[in-house]
Amino acid sequence: MTKLKERKLFVVLFLFAALMPEFTGWKREHFMRARLSAFVLRSKEVQERPIRISSKELYERKQKREKILLLDVREKNEFEEEHIPGALHFPKSQFDRKDPALMEILEKTPKDEMVVTYCGAGHRSGWVAISLRKMGFKHVLNLDGISFWKRYRFPLVTGVIVKGEEEPLRIGTEEAWYMYRSFTDVLFVDVRDVKEFEEGHIEGAVSIPLTELEGRLAEIPQDKDKVFYCSGTDGEGLCSSSLSAARILIHKGFPFGKIKVYEGGFGAWKSLGLPITLGDRGS
Repeated sequence: MTKLKERKLFVVLFLFAALMPEFTGWKREHFMRARLSAFVLRSKEVQERPIRISSKELYERKQKREKILLLDVREKNEFEEEHIPGALHFPKSQFDRKDPALMEILEKTPKDEMVVTYCGAGHRSGWVAISLRKMGFKHVLNLDGISFWKRYRFPLVTGVIVKGEEEPLRIGTEEAWYMYRSFTDVLFVDVRDVKEFEEGHIEGAVSIPLTELEGRLAEIPQDKDKVFYCSGTDGEGLCSSSLSAARILIHKGFPFGKIKVYEGGFGAWKSLGLPITLGDRGS
């Protein structure tokens, strides 16, 4: 059951339990059970929210040399470009497939050790943090994102940047909406995980997760304008999946002028009430 469906069911059960005694002959225990079911659903949703840690707090803890397993859940090209010192590369895409090397890391990690996950703005790492808690790790925190870490100018390990001679053009919601409503040949590409896409995406967008991108380049037309997006901003943090996807295409020889990155992402688009839809990838 998706989070959206759970929320709707919670509301229905709560209202049903609260209002129906006025119109039916249900016994008291029936209403109590309905209210309890609604409470359980709501509690489950709250429990599945990852606990956040700020970049400032993580930096202070690292300065005190606290023992922390720091996991960078982004893709290889993102990690190689820049990452927080001491972080292990722990890509979510491989974690989802239960990669043996990653499982070995977890097996060797005590369940009571502090674990901090991070990505661009806490979206992908949030999923990993929730999963680790379900696996029995007691102290799992999700960083606000490497975008915040960079804002404070905390140390970074830098390496290879996957890009061509040009950086992709970044656009805001106003320009993205203009392109969406004005042109029929613009391709919006959602690079988030399939599960996130199915729970809601820009209407008409196609799903090509960042983890699958290099194997699906043939599906992307070179002559069309393409707008890549991911989760986008989150409390002023910035998800970097869409930027990484655009850089990969430029590096592979796709025309620079046809590639754009919508920085606001799905979060900003949805918050403004612009067209979205639910359903399977490619719908």
